[in-house]
Amino acid sequence: MWCIVQPLLEEWHFEWTNLSQFFEAHWGPPLSKDPSRLGHSAEKIGRKQPSNQKKVDFYPNCDLAFLVLDARLLDCWRLLYQKGDLFKHFDNLASQKDLPSFETLEILARKLYRSYTSIRAQEMVIRGHKFMPDDSAVPTGTAWPLANAHGTFFDDPKSNSLPTPFKGDQVLARSIAFMREAMLAQELSLSTAEGDVGRVWEVTKILVFSFAGSSHGKYLAYILEMIVTLEVECSTERRKGLLQMTLVNLTGRPGHWSAGDFVQEYFNRLLEAIVERKGVEYGDKFIHKTWSQNIHHIARLKLLWFDGLGIKTRSSKHAGAKHNTELRLLLAVYQDSGLHTFCAARSYDDNLFVDDYQHGMEELGSKKLRKWIHKTT
Repeated sequence: MWCIVQPLLEEWHFEWTNLSQFFEAHWGPPLSKDPSRLGHSAEKIGRKQPSNQKKVDFYPNCDLAFLVLDARLLDCWRLLYQKGDLFKHFDNLASQKDLPSFETLEILARKLYRSYTSIRAQEMVIRGHKFMPDDSAVPTGTAWPLANAHGTFFDDPKSNSLPTPFKGDQVLARSIAFMREAMLAQELSLSTAEGDVGRVWEVTKILVFSFAGSSHGKYLAYILEMIVTLEVECSTERRKGLLQMTLVNLTGRPGHWSAGDFVQEYFNRLLEAIVERKGVEYGDKFIHKTWSQNIHHIARLKLLWFDGLGIKTRSSKHAGAKHNTELRLLLAVYQDSGLHTFCAARSYDDNLFVDDYQHGMEELGSKKLRKWIHKTT
């Protein structure tokens, strides 16, 4: 009887590495004045810089990234409605029973997507105002003095420096890239919790380009291998089965799915505590035959006892009041800086902004894909 061992991408470690890559790309230099930098936003609300951007603490930094994303998306909606206070505007609409329909909001959201989170929008903003489409939702702000500008657009395609004189908006382009990549990270997190392996897989395939442009080269190889396995070599039934193995739900409740490798890490920590307390080895028969094979049920007993006594684990999330305060602080910062308006010649550095996604496309097309094919065939 033959047994096939199929290696799979560890979903939670992949999500964690993607978040670390995101922070590495968007945090920016210390004390940066650029409002599009994640570090600038974090400083405004008193959040600390990660001690290691190549391996950030997952939950607090996930919370920070999604908070900043929410604030920036709301700032885009504020500009679309041309209101100083978006919350007050919708409170007034609610009191008048005149809230827009879901269909109306969907149409507006599509317009905002094309103007603020698409790759095309990012490229147009870098090129300059005359390249932006007529239906763009991006308002025009005050142009920066040409003395601060560095180029029109790509005098030398191979150069990383801004040509002269620059008429694009580096700051807005960075924020567009931030929102697009943060939304992908959020979609990965939400689809995991909902147990939707199809959505998880689609996001994973998109992120292959970002990993190709980042310093995490090993994950590029992992994703490419998994794409070939699932999209080329597998039958439909086998692909579905392998994907379903990556997520588990130990509670049976909707919205409580987890990545399989995350659950395994949880079980490992429980076994670690038991081994240390009892002073035995992992290979001990009692640990091997009894504890390890029933660790799931033992963990459930602990949770059932807590629920029965009305005891809940203290949440590490920020309280609602603090979250709203931070959100309003960020909205004020973005409004004052005109972050999501187009300001010609706006730039805080001399290097042409190219995000990991665009850089990854160039790297895959020029050498990395060929090198991977040569290595694996």
